Amino acid sequence: MSISKMYRVLACGHVDERDRLLGELQHLAIVEVSDINSDRISEDNEISKIIESDSERLQSVKVLLEKMKTYSPEDKVFSRFMTGPALIKRDRYDEIWNSEETLFKIRTGKELFEALEKVDAKRESLKVSMEELSPFRGLDFSFSELRSLWYAEFRVISAEEAVFNEIEKNDKIEIFRAGEKDTALLLFHKSHNREVAEFTGRLNAEFLQVPSSFDNPAESFNELKEKVESVENETIDIEKKIRSFAVSSIQHLSAVKEYGENMLLRRDALMGVDSGRSSFIMKGWIDIDDIPLLHELEKKFSTVECFTEKPEAGENPPIKLKDTKLFSPFQMFVKMYSMPAYGTVDPSRFTAFFFALFLGITLTDAAYGLVLAVLSAAGLILFRRKPDILWITFWGGLFTVAAGLLTGGIAGDLFRNSSPYVSSGQMISFRKYFMWFDPLVDPMMFFRIALALGVIQILSGLAIGFVHDLRIGRYSDAFFDRLTWFFIVGMSVKILLSSKISVDMSLVPYDEPLFTGSYLKYESVLPVFMSLLILFFGGREEKSWPFRIFVGFLKLTVLSGIFSYLGDILSYIRLMALGMVTAGIGMAVNAIAFMSADIPVAGFIITLIILVIGHTFNLAINLIGGFVHSMRLQYVEFFTKFFTGGGRVFRPLSDIEDKIKFQP
Repeated sequence: MSISKMYRVLACGHVDERDRLLGELQHLAIVEVSDINSDRISEDNEISKIIESDSERLQSVKVLLEKMKTYSPEDKVFSRFMTGPALIKRDRYDEIWNSEETLFKIRTGKELFEALEKVDAKRESLKVSMEELSPFRGLDFSFSELRSLWYAEFRVISAEEAVFNEIEKNDKIEIFRAGEKDTALLLFHKSHNREVAEFTGRLNAEFLQVPSSFDNPAESFNELKEKVESVENETIDIEKKIRSFAVSSIQHLSAVKEYGENMLLRRDALMGVDSGRSSFIMKGWIDIDDIPLLHELEKKFSTVECFTEKPEAGENPPIKLKDTKLFSPFQMFVKMYSMPAYGTVDPSRFTAFFFALFLGITLTDAAYGLVLAVLSAAGLILFRRKPDILWITFWGGLFTVAAGLLTGGIAGDLFRNSSPYVSSGQMISFRKYFMWFDPLVDPMMFFRIALALGVIQILSGLAIGFVHDLRIGRYSDAFFDRLTWFFIVGMSVKILLSSKISVDMSLVPYDEPLFTGSYLKYESVLPVFMSLLILFFGGREEKSWPFRIFVGFLKLTVLSGIFSYLGDILSYIRLMALGMVTAGIGMAVNAIAFMSADIPVAGFIITLIILVIGHTFNLAINLIGGFVHSMRLQYVEFFTKFFTGGGRVFRPLSDIEDKIKFQP
């Protein structure tokens, strides 16, 4: 996988064909339009008015779709991935924006939601009135008639039961209890007004102000209740209509929304086109592989001419990563890090192999890998939209199966050779047949493999950088920054494995060094020579020789030097650490689960539950850890050996195809 070669494109023609050209380019998605001059277009009042009108309609559709989410069955969990975009013919799509159906649906949707808002407001108003009247709802009296009595006074009070009992003993007061336990109506002669006030004051009764807008509280409350029920029924009817409208209209309005967004994208691109009264000029970028498509499109126009040329020195073309199905999902890691600079290396294909391998090593369990691969494959089959992460976990799952078989990891130590938890002779034989070594018995083998992989990836990064520098003519960088360190690291490792130290440190599985030491003193000459080259030419940008040697010394030692490379190699031990942790937790889960196996009746069920929950947790937590640390090894230890970032993404003028996809 590499970075596409980009060419400058210049298109010109009669202004009458400008908008149609932009529309066709948007459908093809092959040209990124560059801004030439936005002043003249932005000052065009007619275009500004059209943009404003279209923006208002688009906003109306967006608001409708947002409101319809609650009522649409299409917004279920995973439906976005399960169903995929709806297919629509191009000719119907091009007519959809101004069609009578679109205008009718927008108008109908607005009317339905406005009606719903009105009944909601009415219901809330009625509920406020009911809340206000609630303390008096048990008083079935006409307050206007009570006020007309010339000889009587009345009060409504709120008090505790004991207070009401005291009032009932008073022969000067008639008490009428309301439906509410703490509310009552007091009726007494006017001549006893002062006496009643003093009496109730001593009892700490609270006087309530009766709402003047209601004559008979009990009747008014029941009327309000009936009105609320009527409004709620009306709400149900409107919501039913909205639900029916949503089912029949959401796909159409989604297409309208995407058409409007695509139209505004064309208008944005139009701001970068230099237009006069009779002609226009458009500049942009195009992938060299798409130039034939551009010239085929050119034949559809009578006045349009398209020209392409290589970018000039110093230009910064946009970056388009070539799409290869096997490796393209791993472009996700590159984009998360930084887009590579134009003319440099796209590391996606190298990252694909190393990341999947490292993820498998951090899990080292064939059962976990099988589950991960099967679930990822199921998602890729079921989902019409196939997220890159599923491809990554699928390949990681396959590598995990391989790593698990080679290390004997199958659901922890479930099928170990001695005292297996599950006495299945076939599974034990299967495990033994594939197993290369057991990390828990021989952890140093795992340690050696992790370090070896670190050396391989670091040397690979230096080799990639060396080849790239040679290809673009940066010979000094290739020899003094890449090749020197390739030999220093490679030969230093060989020298170490040729010495007795490798045996003492258990870096080799034998009692003798891996390589013969007879030529050790001659092999040491090459890394020493390469170190001198770095010392004298590592700071070659500096003019002063003393300062150049000083910078070279720093680069040899601390600035991406010997200690840095040593730290990079040692950091790969995390692969072993994570793999051992996965195996250790799996063993612990098995031990805890089978402690319950002897419990009568329920023992099997308890054991099974613990196994499922424990191994699921182990897979999930170590998948996250393995994902993060494998990604870190790519970014920190691998990319730094050759990667040059700072590129900007190629963003062609293209159709948004989220909910809608065009039929071929």
